[in-house]
Amino acid sequence: MAPRSALALVLASLALAVVPSLALAQDDPCAGRDVDQCIEEAGGLVLDDATVAQAIAIYRHACNHLNPEGCRHLGELYVVGRGVPVEMQRAIAMFETSCAGMDQRGCFDLARGLASPEAPTPDVPRAIRLLQSACDAHLGEACVELARRYREGDGVTADATRASTLIESACDGGAGVACVAVAEAAESDPSRAATFWQRACDLGESSACTHQAVALSGDGGDVARALELLTRGCDGGDALACNHLGEMTEQGHGVPADPDRAFTLFHQACAAGEPLACTNVARMLVAGTVVTRNVAAAVVLYRRSCDAGALVACDSLGQLLATGAEGVSADGPGARALYEQACTGGLLLGCHHLALVLEHAELGATRDTRRASELFRRACTGGTAVACSGLAEMHALGRGVMQDFALSLSLYREGCTGGDLAGCVALGEILEEGRGVPADAAVAAGLYQHACDAGELGGCAHYGLMLQSGTGGLTADPVRARELYTRACDGGELRGCNSLGYMLEHALGLPPPPPPRRGHRPPPPPAPDFVGARGLYERACDGGLMRGCNNLAALYLRGDGMEDGPDPVHARQLFMRACEGQNGLGCSNLGQLYELGTGITADVVRAGQLYERACELGAGAGCYRLANLYDAGRGVDRDADRARQLRQEACSHGYAAACSAPPVTPTP
Repeated sequence: MAPRSALALVLASLALAVVPSLALAQDDPCAGRDVDQCIEEAGGLVLDDATVAQAIAIYRHACNHLNPEGCRHLGELYVVGRGVPVEMQRAIAMFETSCAGMDQRGCFDLARGLASPEAPTPDVPRAIRLLQSACDAHLGEACVELARRYREGDGVTADATRASTLIESACDGGAGVACVAVAEAAESDPSRAATFWQRACDLGESSACTHQAVALSGDGGDVARALELLTRGCDGGDALACNHLGEMTEQGHGVPADPDRAFTLFHQACAAGEPLACTNVARMLVAGTVVTRNVAAAVVLYRRSCDAGALVACDSLGQLLATGAEGVSADGPGARALYEQACTGGLLLGCHHLALVLEHAELGATRDTRRASELFRRACTGGTAVACSGLAEMHALGRGVMQDFALSLSLYREGCTGGDLAGCVALGEILEEGRGVPADAAVAAGLYQHACDAGELGGCAHYGLMLQSGTGGLTADPVRARELYTRACDGGELRGCNSLGYMLEHALGLPPPPPPRRGHRPPPPPAPDFVGARGLYERACDGGLMRGCNNLAALYLRGDGMEDGPDPVHARQLFMRACEGQNGLGCSNLGQLYELGTGITADVVRAGQLYERACELGAGAGCYRLANLYDAGRGVDRDADRARQLRQEACSHGYAAACSAPPVTPTP
C-alpha cells in the first residue's frame, strides 16, 4: 500500500464525513491483527455467502481507520450489491476516500463511478483526469480504459494514435494488463500477439498465461509448457487457469488422470467466480463418481453459471429439467427455453438438443421438422458431429425431409468421423442391412468394433451379434459375443440385455468344458437358464426394446421357466405390445395366435392383417405365413402369384424356410 501524506489523511477524513453510517465501530473484527493482513483474509471471506458479512465488517473497520484499500473494497461491494444494497452514491464516497488516500485503484474505481450513468452526478471530465493520473502512476487498467475512450471517442476527442501509444507505453512500463490489450488488438498478427501475450504472462498477468497455455494444449502443442503456464496462472489467482488445469487433470492430458484433484481445482475456480468451473462442479455432482451425487446442488450451480453466460450450463440444466431427477421436478417448457437460450447464444450442442425436441414433439413442443432439420444442419456444419447423425436419421426415414439414403449415409459418415460413436453404429446398421446402398457387412463389423472399443455400448451389442453368427468376415466366437453382451447390458444397453437373454435361454456362449478324464463320462451339455433369460427380457421390454417384449412373450407362450406353466393370455399381451411398438416379429407371432386360436378365438382374417403388417416391418416370418394363407385361400382370396412374391420377400428378409420352399403352381 502506498504511503499516505498528511494532506491525504485530511482529505480521507473529509470524505468519510459525508457517510455518517461509517461511524467508528467499537468492535475490532481484526482483533489486533495487522489491518493489511486482515483485508487480505477478507478477500476469501467475501466469496462465500456465509462469511460475506465478516468481510464487510473488516472492510468497514479498515475504512473507518482511513485504510484506502478497505474503503475501495467496500465501495466495490456497494457497486455490485454483494452483502449490501446497491448504492452508487455510497460507493463513490468510498472510492473518494480511497483515492484521497493515494490508492490509484481507488482513483480508477472513482473514475468509473463518476462516468457511470448510475452516478448521482456524472462527471466525465473529472473521470478522464483521474484515469490520466492513475495511468501516469503506472496503473495498467487505467491506461487501458483511457485508451479505450480515445479509441472510441468516449468522453474525449477520438484519437487512435494516442490510444495505441497509451497502451504500448503502459505495457513497456510493466503493466501486464496493458500488454494483454496490445495482444488482443494484434490478433490479426499472430506472431506479434504471441509476443505480447508472453510479455503479459511474464509480468504476472495470470489471464495471459492461461491464454498462452490454451493455445499450447491442443493437438501437436507443447502440453508440458501449457501445464506449467496453467499452474502459474492458477497459483496467481486466475480462476479460468484453474478450470483448464482441472480439465486436463481430469482427462489425463499431459498428467496422470486424477479426478479428485480435478474436482478440487474446479471447486477452487468456481469459488473464485468462474462459471465454466461451476459447470464442471455441477457435472461431477450429477455423475456422483468423485463426490456424492447431489442433483439439487448441481441445479443451483448450473443455473448460476447459465445466468453468468456459460451456455454449456444452460444446455446441461435443460437436460436435467427435461427428465427430472431426484429432488428436481421435470420442467419441459423450462428445458426447451434453456436449449433455445444455449442455441441462440451460439452453443451448437444446444441447437442439436432443441432440434431433437422439435423433431419428436417432446417437452410440450409442437412438432416442427422443418426447423429441426435446419437446426441439425446448422450444428452439423459448425462441427457438432452428433447433429450430423441426427440429420442423417431424418433423411434415412424421410421424416420432414426428402428421404435420401445416399445423403443419410454421407451424413452418418461425417458424424462418425467427427467422433459421434452412435453415428458409427447407425452407419454400420445401414451398411450391414444394405439400406438403400450396397451391403458391406465387413465394413459394418469394423464400425461396430471401433465404436465398442471407444466405449459405445450399442457398438458392443451389434459387434457381439456378428461374432455370434460369424458374419462380416468374422470367425464365429459365441463366448466373446456373450462377454460383449454382458458388458453392454451392464452399462444399460438394452440390446445387449436382450441378446444376453437369448444366450441364456439357449445355453450359448459358454466356454467349452474340459475334456473328460480317461474312463469318465463327458459332462452333460449346459442347461438353459430360462429364469435368467426372463429377467433380461423383462429389463429390455420394460426399457422400451420391443424385441425384448417379443422374446419374453415367447417364454410365456411355451411356459419356459414359468412356475405356473404356459400363459398364452400374457403372451398375447406382450406380442401385441411388441407389434404396436413396430416390431415385425411381434406382429407375426400375434398373427399366429389368431390363426391357430391359441388363447383366443381363432380369426384368420385378423391373422392375415397382422402377417401383412409384420411383412411391411421386415419380418420374413410374417411374409412367409401370409404366403401360406394366399396359397390356401384362408382369410384372403387364393393367389399363388402373390404367395410366390411373398415367399421371395420372406427369403430376402433372411427367413431361410422361404428360400427353400418349392415353387407353387398358380391355381387356374
